[in-house]
Amino acid sequence: MVEQKQIFGSILPFERIVIALDSSPHSVQALEAALTLARLWDLSIHGVFVEDSQLHYAAEISFSREVSRFSSTPQPHTAVSIAQQIAAQRNRITQHFQQCAQRAKIAASFQSLRGSVRHMIAQALSPQDLLGLGCAGHSSSPSKQVGSNTLHWLTQTRRALLIAHESAQYGEEIAVFFDGQPASLRALDIGAALALRSGRQTIRAFLPQQPVANFEQRLALLQEHTRKLPLSVHLVLLPSPVLLHLVRAIEAHRCGFLLLPDSTETSSHDLFRWIGLLCCPLLVIRESTMRDPQGA
Repeated sequence: MVEQKQIFGSILPFERIVIALDSSPHSVQALEAALTLARLWDLSIHGVFVEDSQLHYAAEISFSREVSRFSSTPQPHTAVSIAQQIAAQRNRITQHFQQCAQRAKIAASFQSLRGSVRHMIAQALSPQDLLGLGCAGHSSSPSKQVGSNTLHWLTQTRRALLIAHESAQYGEEIAVFFDGQPASLRALDIGAALALRSGRQTIRAFLPQQPVANFEQRLALLQEHTRKLPLSVHLVLLPSPVLLHLVRAIEAHRCGFLLLPDSTETSSHDLFRWIGLLCCPLLVIRESTMRDPQGA
């Protein structure tokens, strides 16, 4: 059992954490979550700030105006004003990133790019990187729905993701949303590794009771796989509606991270649009995120 714990505890499913940074409170929380994982897995962290080329294009339109949400006074967009605003934002973000990395004693690097946000982030990534994102961009909207860029990375790519909401709370438990798909098994393994690295001997498995037709099959698969893990797995059943009871379970068990598998055939995929309701950082695990540690 000791040797098995060492195997799981040393699993490094990612080589580096790349964090996409902007001025939003969501981005600040995503950085904190990334630093936590970097400490546990002894990973480096790479910050990326993208100057959105669309803002520069807007400055070239002679009649474009910006309306301040504080004064409601329209101000003309100019190339100079846009450049000044972006430079000030970049400097603030760079300073905050460097201070946080130094405080956490994490090896860190930073780059500023200009172009399409999604394209530039994709260029900064290598295959084994974990991408960290804020749940949404800088917006005054009270909506809990995920932002368009984050939703793109969730639904249009196969990239493992770390996502945090501005109101994210950090508890002690590691939890896995288990729906019986192959990605759920990967999530259990990574959750076990994360728990062991943080000094914990248990994880939580959230199992939806719907659909009823294959519930017993999913439960049996979970029980079979947990017998291979070098720690205890505490089962929590989620009745319908799944999202409501998942939110309550995360709060009740003070979860520090929720591992959510990308299982498009099940209800987990429906949760992607509402991850802002989840009050802890989220790790989205794809089926190909890591090898089975039993074969390592």
